[in-house]
Amino acid sequence: MSGPLTVPFTIAALFVSSADYRRLFAVLAILAVLVTCYRVWAREYDRAEIEIAKNEKPEIRGEVFDFKRRGVFGDSIVGKKCSCSFHLGFRMYLCNHRAVSTTVKEIKLDGSGMNPKLTFSEIILTEDVRLDRGIGKELAKGVLVGVEDKLLEDVQMVSTQGLKVFIIDAFGQTHDIPLRAGELCF
Repeated sequence: MSGPLTVPFTIAALFVSSADYRRLFAVLAILAVLVTCYRVWAREYDRAEIEIAKNEKPEIRGEVFDFKRRGVFGDSIVGKKCSCSFHLGFRMYLCNHRAVSTTVKEIKLDGSGMNPKLTFSEIILTEDVRLDRGIGKELAKGVLVGVEDKLLEDVQMVSTQGLKVFIIDAFGQTHDIPLRAGELCF
């Protein structure tokens, strides 16, 4: 804790014959102790500030599961461009792991990393989804899925690999919600 510079200054203060040099090395040893103590305190203070800031915001965890095609679907061919769309239902479990309550502001699905690339419509939240600490909620949601340059017959089974699901809370913080293990395709 005393820092590496205090040792040589202390030894020099003990073995130097001049009283002035002895006091100088003693003062330098004390200054080295103070600087080292300050540096340790500043590092711990910064770490504590980061932890406090982290705990002031919610931490939403959960999983997305039970993907099923439902309802409306179809193909579109305009000139040489084709596309298809279908309705996808899914469920998700969410739980806030921090003491700060929040509500779900938005749910987003990102299919840009999927093969084929999928686009998803906006997910409408018809009611406030309040997430208090430790109280999980299960939601059933639906979304319209669009696939460019493919017909429905080309996308009978779509792998969930590359699908990303995000929750945006009332604080504007984005939470990545993983897919339940075993959710391979829809």
